Parts: sequence; C-alpha cells; structure tokens
Amino acid sequence: MVITKRSRFSTLLIVSFFIYADIICENILVIVNDQQSRIIATTFLFGFLALQVFFSSIQSGLSDFLGRKKSLILSFSVSLFCLLCAFLYTHYYFLSGLFLIFSLAGKALWGNTIPISFAAIADTQGKNYRKSFALASSTYSLAFTTLILIHLFSSNNVLYISISSIILFISLFLCIHTFQDSSDKSAHLPYYTARTHYSESSQHIFSKFWRLGTREIGLLMQELRRPLTKYGLAAYLFWEISMYSIIISQIDLNPGPSQNITLAMMIGYLMGICILQIRPCHKIRDRHMIVIGYCFSFFSLLPYFFLAPFIHSELWLIGICYALHAIGNAFLSPTLLSILAKRRSTHDQGKILGLVESADTTAFLVASIFVMIYTDYQWSVSALVVFSLISFSISWIYLPIIRTLDKKHLQIK
Repeated sequence: MVITKRSRFSTLLIVSFFIYADIICENILVIVNDQQSRIIATTFLFGFLALQVFFSSIQSGLSDFLGRKKSLILSFSVSLFCLLCAFLYTHYYFLSGLFLIFSLAGKALWGNTIPISFAAIADTQGKNYRKSFALASSTYSLAFTTLILIHLFSSNNVLYISISSIILFISLFLCIHTFQDSSDKSAHLPYYTARTHYSESSQHIFSKFWRLGTREIGLLMQELRRPLTKYGLAAYLFWEISMYSIIISQIDLNPGPSQNITLAMMIGYLMGICILQIRPCHKIRDRHMIVIGYCFSFFSLLPYFFLAPFIHSELWLIGICYALHAIGNAFLSPTLLSILAKRRSTHDQGKILGLVESADTTAFLVASIFVMIYTDYQWSVSALVVFSLISFSISWIYLPIIRTLDKKHLQIK
C-alpha cells in the first residue's frame, strides 16, 4: 500500500482524534465514579488503574497480530458499552455498584484505545516519529480543555456521557470507513509462532485467546528485559509522576485558581509541541532533544524555591514554573516514544507503546497516592513541588544510559 505524505497527515489527524475521544471517555468515567463516597470511589479508581496497567500493554501488543483497525473497533465498541453502563449507573441505583464495576472493568480490560492509536501512528508515519507523536499527544491538553468548557455550561453526568458517546460514535465511524491499515491484511508473526499458537487444530475460542494472551505476556516480559526499554520506561515513569503530582493536586473543572494552574500547564505543553514542529527542531537528534527537555523541565522548577519566600501569593509563580515544566515534558515524551519506536519494524510497535501506556498509568497511580497523603496531612504546596522535583531528578539517572543506547543503535544501523 503506497502511503503519500497527504494520506499520512490525514491518518495522523484521524488517529489523533481517536486518542482525543478515549481521553474524554476515560475522564468522564472517572468523574462519574467520583460521585460516590471517597472510600468507594478511591477503591474503584485504584482497581481500574491497576487493571489498566496490566491489560493495556497486552491489548496493544495483541494489535500487532490482530491488526490495528480490528483492535480499535473492539476498543471503541467496549468503550461505548462502558458509557452505557455508566448511564445506567446514574439511573438505576439498585444495581448501581454492579453497573459501575462493569463500566470501569470493561474500559480497563478491553477499552485501551490510546496505545493502539500510538502504534497505528508508528505504522503509518514512516520514520518521522517524534513530530507525529508530538502532534498526537497534544490531544491530551485539548481533551481536558473540552471537559472544562463543557463544565462551564453544565455539570450533569448525563450530558458528559452523551457528548462522549457522540465523539466515540464519530471515532468508530471514522475507524470503519476512513482509517486504513495494511496490518489488517496480513499477520506479522513468525511462521513457527503462528503454526504453534494459532493452528487450525485449536477448536475452542477460549483456548485460542488464552494461548494468545499467555504468549503475549511472554513477549512483553522479553521486551521488558531489553536495556533501552527497561531504562526508558523507568525514566518516563518518574518524570510523569512529577507532572501528574501537580496536575492531580490542582485539577478542578470549576473556575478558579486551581483551574488556572492546570490550564497554564496545558498551554505550556501545547507551546512545547508547537516548538517541536519548527523545521530547525527536526534536525536535532533524539538523544540531544531529550537533554534539552531534561534541562528545560528541571531548571523551570528552581525559580520557585528562590522566589517563593518573597511572594505573598504562590499560585501564579507555580503556574509559570509548571507551564515551563510542561514545555520540557512536551520535548521529552514524544522524543522517548521516538527512541523506543524507531528500534522496531513496522507493525511491531504495539508491545512497546502499550508498555509506555502502562508506565503512564502507574505514574498516575503513584501520584494519586502521594496527593491523597498530601491532602490528608494538609502539607504546604512547597512539599508538592519538592516531591515533583525529586521525582524528576531521579529520572535523570537514566538519561546517560538512554543516550548511550540510542547512539549505539544508530551506529549499528
């Protein structure tokens, strides 16, 4: 299949919309879950995140064999079912807990659209990974801005669910009728693997899926033993904890100072994405761009410690520091995705990008636990910034290893 520059860009826009739709859906399910008591809501949220950590990489890895299009259609269908369960939860209280469990569990198990979408981008964008991943990741900021705008008009859960359902239906339609992926036309497993695990002698569907799943877990464990994968995911985990700790602590859909800090971070991230699209940035190698991102993110937080003692209101200072921190993160995330993806052949990206999504979810989980402790003990905001800086500083340990391994890969090529 010949892929022109125009068709690549069209595919990038379509798949980015898929990511946008999934972020909206996930956040709305979390918003609906938050309507419960704190203990139950926290238990359900942590259970949802724990399942997602494990199954998102498996589902994404399976898309290497099943094809991106089929996997995306399944994911969108499951997500729509989860929204239906969330709607029933808001109307039928006698089975409310069961409906919510179905909703969150289904999304965590088979509704992981984001890693499959990033894998589809890696399949179709040639070797221009960093630019493509950067544009796609900008949908995170756009999705949360959408949620804030919706909340300005209404905080009704039914409205949230309805809008998300419409967006998902549009995504499903685009996936079926517009999205084209050559990986759906052939399997990409080695012959002996296909013969061993997918032979026609297998009579039971459950047995086939069990073998497929256990095989995928084995492949994921092999992937995790690769040095660059191991150290790259560790670095990604710690710098995402740094970002999520401030986002979760300040996140609030209602207008106010907390929302302003969150919006400042999203604006900063979008600015970083725009900078990456400038032509001179395309000539900077990944191992150099990741150093720029590290320096930008680290030194952006230091002014807080020098200026905070002399300022009465810290919110605007935090907003500026973390807007700059988000610019650095916009350099880091797409660059690391590029470093990891370019080492793999086309249609073999699902496993590694699924592991990245699992690391991202783990970071969200760890940051959530810290923010709960921070809130319960009513620590000052400086404790939050210190934790964020320490977490990011730990990730710096892995920087020279990542750069060395990336340089060796280029020399081998």
